[in-house]
Amino acid sequence: MPKWNDLFLPTLKAYGDGKPHNNRLVKVEVADGLNLSDELRHEKNAKIGDNKIENRVGWAISALKTAGLLRQYELGSNIITELGVDLLATRGGKNFDEKYLLENYPPYKENYERNIRNYKNKKIKSGEEQQLKNSTPEELIENAFNRLDAKLQTELLKQLCDMSPYDFETVVADLLKAMGYGESFTTKKSNDGGVDAIVNEDALGLSKIYAQAKRYAHNNLVQQKAIQDFLGSLVANDISKGIFITTSDFSKNAESLAKNKSVILINGDELTRLMIEYNIGVSGYKTYQVKRIDSDYFASMES
Repeated sequence: MPKWNDLFLPTLKAYGDGKPHNNRLVKVEVADGLNLSDELRHEKNAKIGDNKIENRVGWAISALKTAGLLRQYELGSNIITELGVDLLATRGGKNFDEKYLLENYPPYKENYERNIRNYKNKKIKSGEEQQLKNSTPEELIENAFNRLDAKLQTELLKQLCDMSPYDFETVVADLLKAMGYGESFTTKKSNDGGVDAIVNEDALGLSKIYAQAKRYAHNNLVQQKAIQDFLGSLVANDISKGIFITTSDFSKNAESLAKNKSVILINGDELTRLMIEYNIGVSGYKTYQVKRIDSDYFASMES
């Protein structure tokens, strides 16, 4: 997928007819014209939820405006400037990058240098400068979230492995309830400190799920025999659906055996990811609010 600073030429061309264009429609038009796979075209920034490639086009539009190649025509729309027309005429179909804008358009250079000063004031590490240049702010936020989540998952996994079997049972039950897997549980401890549970999906217990959870060290994989025994427990309890949870991982043979059965396998990474998603054993401690222009506010002044 092209980075935001690879999209200057196709974005400027979208305004090349000299008419005002709605910025939102330009984002869609440019993104559609990149011949991306369906998966990449519709990929979203996971934490923010907006379309990733359209967001990158949006930042290309912002850069072109800063350089003076576009100007605002009215709220939500831009029009190409004489500088933009001249650039398209001289460059033809040859793309240009951020270095070109820095070397040829003083307003862009001034804005860039101001941003660099701000980064240095915030003690941005030198090794992160390239990432800052090639990523949109939304992508940087998402990357930071992912790094924090990865650290939190490691801490959660250690907490799970260190806790008592009774506390582990509580975590498993709370997670299954939060995920919507029923309201009542019948549990018993297994010989290896894990948990066996029968989950009632409805109030009358007409539909049941058999769940098993194993607290294993990360290098102690769940083997095929454990899955065979688990499938046998499903038959013995006349239950058709099962969830097998472990703090470690599954061997390939174990995964293969469970693949064609009505069994969901949840390893340590997935377990901690789900705990974060459903707020089990974690809590928010800081909130960042990203603000944008309130178009309705300014539009009301024009009427």
